[in-house]
Amino acid sequence: MANCAFWISNSLLLLYYLRKEPNLFKSTSEYQVHLADLINEIFVFVLRDVERRLDLDSHASFSRPLNP
Repeated sequence: MANCAFWISNSLLLLYYLRKEPNLFKSTSEYQVHLADLINEIFVFVLRDVERRLDLDSHASFSRPLNP
């Protein structure tokens, strides 16, 4: 998951700079769309992984008996 956080951070910065620079904005419009889709896919992947980990932890914690 750390690698995904690294990639999403770098991809967001790249997209930001491509949109900020006027000359790059015009010439990379198609790549910006693909990059935005990639960022979205990475984000969804990270969210699903977090949900899976929380689900596993919650099942493990609920299955343990409480000590009074």
